[in-house]
Amino acid sequence: MLSQAKILTRSIKRKTLRSKVMLYIMLTFAPWYVLPRHFITPEGRPAFTRHPGLFTSPLTAAAVAKFGAASLFSWIAFNQIKKLPPAGPDAYDMYNHFVSYGAYSFFFLIAFGIYVWAAFEWGFHRVAFHACQRMDLVAHKIPFQYFVLTSAASGLWLALFIHAVAWVMRHSGGNFVAYVHALQAQAMEVQSIAFWAFLGSAYLLQYANRRRAKGISEVYGNSKLIPFLIVATKIALFIMVTFAISYLSSR
Repeated sequence: MLSQAKILTRSIKRKTLRSKVMLYIMLTFAPWYVLPRHFITPEGRPAFTRHPGLFTSPLTAAAVAKFGAASLFSWIAFNQIKKLPPAGPDAYDMYNHFVSYGAYSFFFLIAFGIYVWAAFEWGFHRVAFHACQRMDLVAHKIPFQYFVLTSAASGLWLALFIHAVAWVMRHSGGNFVAYVHALQAQAMEVQSIAFWAFLGSAYLLQYANRRRAKGISEVYGNSKLIPFLIVATKIALFIMVTFAISYLSSR
């Protein structure tokens, strides 16, 4: 009887850890707890590193962004239609087409962007790993899954921000500045909540960045120079690509 209870408990635990809900929880809080060493350690790896939906997590983030974009595009299209003279059902067909096309385009754009960014980050650290090996410096390979998960987590927070923008636009009627002034004119409790929410968000962002930097530093033997050089190289490459695109487009 006891063994059957253990088997049932393990089965429930396994299904819970592999569920879609757990994937959303994992993506939401990944910036504050996921580290490269969670994927590098051969034994005792956390359960989330083996989640079956890890490789498709960018699609999950993109799906959340899609619904936020649909809400935003719906508000934009509806406000444009109100300015036009009555055009019958054709106008609403165009409205539905615009919202649907825009939302799905946003889905593919976000999903593609997450995978590309994850590959970009992974490629840089792969090059850094081989360079460190040549110079006999301490370095560990960071699996691609880590970059997929962290990039998807960033994509999910971007999706939540899009939902927030859509909500504000709907409630402000498109006049964001007037909406902010109206909030400022309300009771001090509202202003205090907004202030502490902003302060808390800034702290969480700073903590996530600091934890990520520490995790990357661990991969290179707690060196701060190598991660700094990787970031500097990425910034330099971005500036070069920007100038190249600007130069080619101006010709």
